[in-house]
Amino acid sequence: MKLKGVLLYSGGLDSTLAGLICERLGIEVYPYHLKTPFCQCPSVKIPEEKIPFLKKIKLEVAGVDYVKNVVFTPKYGYGSGMNPCIDCRIYLFKKAKEYLKTINGDLLITGEVLNQRPMSQHLHQLKIIEKEAEVKGIVLRPLSQKLLPPTIFEEKGLINRENFYAIKGRERKEQLKLLQEFNIFEIPPTSCGCLLVDKNFSKRLRDFKNHLKNDFDLLDIEVLKIGRHFRIDGKKYILGRNKQENEKLLKIGELKNFWIIIPKNFNAPLLITPEEEIDKTPFYLILAYTKETKKDFLFIIKKGREIIKEEDITLEKIPQREDFSNYKL
Repeated sequence: MKLKGVLLYSGGLDSTLAGLICERLGIEVYPYHLKTPFCQCPSVKIPEEKIPFLKKIKLEVAGVDYVKNVVFTPKYGYGSGMNPCIDCRIYLFKKAKEYLKTINGDLLITGEVLNQRPMSQHLHQLKIIEKEAEVKGIVLRPLSQKLLPPTIFEEKGLINRENFYAIKGRERKEQLKLLQEFNIFEIPPTSCGCLLVDKNFSKRLRDFKNHLKNDFDLLDIEVLKIGRHFRIDGKKYILGRNKQENEKLLKIGELKNFWIIIPKNFNAPLLITPEEEIDKTPFYLILAYTKETKKDFLFIIKKGREIIKEEDITLEKIPQREDFSNYKL
């Protein structure tokens, strides 16, 4: 009996090896990659002939429901940032199981290594994830399988656990050595970055969640990744840091029908705000980030794509960045 498995594929070193090991043993491997709004997975180009299973890769994107039901309301809490690692893995396993059904597959394959990640890869956490996702007994972890309870396929004699490994911990020496057995010398990333463990991004996301009044979309999440963010008297303001960010913020502001304030007769960052009304604060904030020394400043004010008016502001003293440092996110 030839087994068919869905590989939870991140593009990293461990999941790549898990797929190669299973393919070498005759298991038919179907890679499944779920991209969340917080993925920062770097890519390393490995010749396709060295990883044949990638020809069958299934790509999906996690949307707003993932943010609402997993990131904002985790049953098992957060790590050091806004990272709900256990709940995220449960969600991923459930999605992979759905795909497994569509291909009439038998098992799930992961690159998880026992005790490698503190929030989701200790044995008791692996058991929680399997139970919640209802995949107990069908998850194969080739890199650590010798250290883990047997799958139902081992119990039935369909898989020999001696063909797998007993790797544990955070070091990657054994994985890098194993990679060469497959004649692969391009090293995939050892960790696919997640913005949810970044303290600065987590601060912005937590602020967004705490001040959420209406429904939101992925553009609201995307804008958290760029610019300088401020929360002043309960109101949110976002400044560009360079030309590229100004262009991105302008596009997002137009699409979201935000207020957009653009310096007209001087060099300074563009500002967008989702607030219903604007006062003088955003103008002063922009001026705190200009190097201009004159007293008269002209701004273009837009609401979405519509130009509302121009505003002229005269100041004897230009605000300083330090004036807003306590409000920065």
